[in-house]
Amino acid sequence: MAWWVAVLIAFVPAVLGFALDLGINNAIGALAWVFTLLGVALAAAVVRRHALYTVMVQPPLVVVIALVVSYVVDTVTGAINGGLLNLGLKLVGTFPLMLTATVLAVVVGVARLIIQPMRSTGPRTRRSTSGTTSHA
Repeated sequence: MAWWVAVLIAFVPAVLGFALDLGINNAIGALAWVFTLLGVALAAAVVRRHALYTVMVQPPLVVVIALVVSYVVDTVTGAINGGLLNLGLKLVGTFPLMLTATVLAVVVGVARLIIQPMRSTGPRTRRSTSGTTSHA
C-alpha cells in the first residue's frame, strides 16, 4: 500500500470525527478523538513497511488539515458560526490529540518494525527439472 493511501486512511476518519463534533457540539470532543485515533492506528497497522515513517510523522498534519477542512465545511453549511480566531482556538485545543495520535502511531509503527523483521535477501534456490538444487 502506498504512503498516500496511509494518509487517506488516517485523514478520512479524522475529517468525519471533526465534522461530526463541530456540527453537533461546536467543539472538539470524543468523536474527533476516537475517529482520529482509530484512523491513525489503522493506517499504521496496514501500510507497507517502507511507508511506516510517513505514518509515524503524519498525525499532526492530519489533525490540522482535517480540522481546517471540517471547520470550513461546517461554516459553509451553516452548522457553526465563527471566524479565524475561533478556528485558531480550536486548533490550539487539538495539541493533546496531536501528541496522543503521534505517540500511538509511533508505538504501532515500532511494534511492527520489531514484530515483522525485514525479509532476508539471501540467494534464491531454484529446482532444476532433474531434481537437484542450484543457486541462482
